[in-house]
Amino acid sequence: MGAFRIPYALAYGKYGNFQARTDNLFASTDATPNISQGYLFWTNNASATSITYFDGATNGLINPEEGQEIKVICLDNNTTFVNSNQLRLREGANIPAPTGSSWDFIYHNSTWFETYRSYNTAGVLALESANVAAGGVITINPAVTAVTLLTGASSAMNIQRMDGGYTGQLVTVIGIGSSVTLTTNSAGANDTFVVKTVAGTTAIITGSFGIAFARVLQGATAKWIQVAED
Repeated sequence: MGAFRIPYALAYGKYGNFQARTDNLFASTDATPNISQGYLFWTNNASATSITYFDGATNGLINPEEGQEIKVICLDNNTTFVNSNQLRLREGANIPAPTGSSWDFIYHNSTWFETYRSYNTAGVLALESANVAAGGVITINPAVTAVTLLTGASSAMNIQRMDGGYTGQLVTVIGIGSSVTLTTNSAGANDTFVVKTVAGTTAIITGSFGIAFARVLQGATAKWIQVAED
């Protein structure tokens, strides 16, 4: 038998797709979107939306099929996939899905299992004193594995929080320059830092350094806890 050939390329979805129609574009803010009409789907959520399951047709006559595979591409920055018995993600945690990310799932025994993802964005976030957000907030996404902080000889940097991560995410903070201050051990404040050598509410770090942090929950509060340093 000869090779299987597909002339003129392969395209998923209907001709024109949602450029001219709304085929396979999930309804905005739908937490259990309908995947009964194909393989390739797109999110376009106008506000924060937590997807908990991929459902069949609205009338319940078409359900997900055993072994069915889907690909979901995010056109917004408002979508979060919720890890549960019906939607299994590789970290076992809820994951924000940034714009441009793509996700593959396969259906087995009433559960959607993640099989692949691509964030399509850089894993290193480079910041300078001038472009840290007001209030000292760094905003990351789940793809980020390192944040580099470049400070000049006379421009210290004050970091209050690191928002946008997920529970279990590992991020190395790398300082290049004179002085970086991290807000630490701040009771009740989400996404502040816990540095093992500091007992107060701030950690002032000078020179060039690298510190690895893991995002964990302390009760209902998320913290970035130091796990290693260079």
